[in-house]
Amino acid sequence: MKHLRKEERIEALEGLNDIQYILFEHCITQYEKGQMDEFWNDIENLDFLFGLSNKILEEELMSP
Repeated sequence: MKHLRKEERIEALEGLNDIQYILFEHCITQYEKGQMDEFWNDIENLDFLFGLSNKILEEELMSP
């Protein structure tokens, strides 16, 4: 697996944060509308995105 440079990690985290925020807003809207299937799909997608962010942050901690 290719390790990301510091600049790439920062850019990736910023992009993921933006996507997570938009998806979270969509998630709340679906909950308020009572569309629970979409709500839970959004939750699963958020969990996946947070996992990606966590991997990038772990790499940051391991990098010199």
